[in-house]
Amino acid sequence: MMEKNDSQQENNLPRRPKIILWGILLFLCAASVVPEFFLTRKDYFGIDGMLGFYALLGLTSCVALVLLGNLLGHFLKRSEAYYQERL
Repeated sequence: MMEKNDSQQENNLPRRPKIILWGILLFLCAASVVPEFFLTRKDYFGIDGMLGFYALLGLTSCVALVLLGNLLGHFLKRSEAYYQERL
């Protein structure tokens, strides 16, 4: 009975910091778009004049890097016994 309560407490402890970090992240994302209402930019390619273009570009680049890293991880990983086979 005590083990179940201990595991529930461990699961609830990191919840508040996660909520705070997500709140900070959402605030920073919104804060990066707000200046675009007040600034005028010269668009060079047509699409880069769109509201929030640079925020979307950053998000797309980040997602692409994570997916590429995940794909590379599948190609570069070794079996768990890789170093033991050499001995």
